[in-house]
Amino acid sequence: MISRLFTSQWLLNWLLVVVCVLLGIFTFTTPFLFDEVSILVFIIILVSFRQNTNIVGLCLILIMAKLAILILYFSLTNNEYSQSIFFIVASIVIGWTHRDKINRLVIPVFVISIFAQIYWHIEDFKSPMIYFFFLKISVYLMIRRAIVYRPEFQTKYGKSAAEYIPGDWLIYKAIAIVCVIDCLMVLEYLLRAFTGSNALYLYNSYEYFMQGFGVWVMWVLLKEAKDQFERDSISA
Repeated sequence: MISRLFTSQWLLNWLLVVVCVLLGIFTFTTPFLFDEVSILVFIIILVSFRQNTNIVGLCLILIMAKLAILILYFSLTNNEYSQSIFFIVASIVIGWTHRDKINRLVIPVFVISIFAQIYWHIEDFKSPMIYFFFLKISVYLMIRRAIVYRPEFQTKYGKSAAEYIPGDWLIYKAIAIVCVIDCLMVLEYLLRAFTGSNALYLYNSYEYFMQGFGVWVMWVLLKEAKDQFERDSISA
């Protein structure tokens, strides 16, 4: 019986992996479709596990993050006034989350980018929209902060006590890697802009990284929902 249970769990875990990977592959050329599918999956999980405080909290964080990045993307504009506003917003978020260890990389890259923007302004050069990477990083930093304080917040204001679950930390750590990739993307662009280098290593692989990250987050949340369901069933 134990071996049968182990086999069924093994198959179900691999089924979740296959489903997430296939979704990632079939929506690779249409990233907005993948975002929409992700949000739909998160909402379905949230509704299905609405009695589970931890799953609900994590789903809400990820849904709001997805929507925030989509709104920011469609708000992109290349005029200097908007860029200044966006850089100010990013600086406020980075300052607010300054204790996050990933800011040891983010802050120096952010400062270098601001000096680059000032230089481009003085030289009357149309600067690229690198601020979008910092807006994304700002969202990611807020996700990490929200994950850290999720149990405390939900326990205080929710209907039941909350606690950390494995999915919290898996996503927390994965977001740190994405922040590093975004910083390296900015540095690679600055390298091309100021040295004439043709370095496009990260540029050419960035979409693969981001799609992989999205697939990973979806799989983690689906698996976490499955595991929480099994724990609740055993407890019952």
